[in-house]
Amino acid sequence: MIQIIIDGKYRIVEQGQTVLEAAKTCGLEIPSLCGLNKTADKVPCDLCVVEVDGNLGPVTACNTRVWDGMDVTTESDTIAELRRSNLKMILANHP
Repeated sequence: MIQIIIDGKYRIVEQGQTVLEAAKTCGLEIPSLCGLNKTADKVPCDLCVVEVDGNLGPVTACNTRVWDGMDVTTESDTIAELRRSNLKMILANHP
C-alpha cells in the first residue's frame, strides 16, 4: 500500500493501480468512458484527464500508475475545459 493525495486529501491505495482505479477504490468518480469501447480499435476517450503535481501537463487517469506521494488534482478549470473539448470531439465523430 502507498499514500497518494487526491484533491488535497491523503488516500491509501494499492501500488500498481492506475489513478482511475485508485480514485474508484476511494469512492471518487473521474469522468471516463474507458473500457466501454468493445471494438478491436480501442481509441482512448481522454475524458479522464487529471493533473499530477510535477508533470508538464495533464495526463489520462486510465494510463497513469500511482506512486507513493503522488499529488493528483481531478477538478480544475483547465481539466473541465479539456474534458468538454474531448467530449465534443467524441460526439462529433459518433455514428
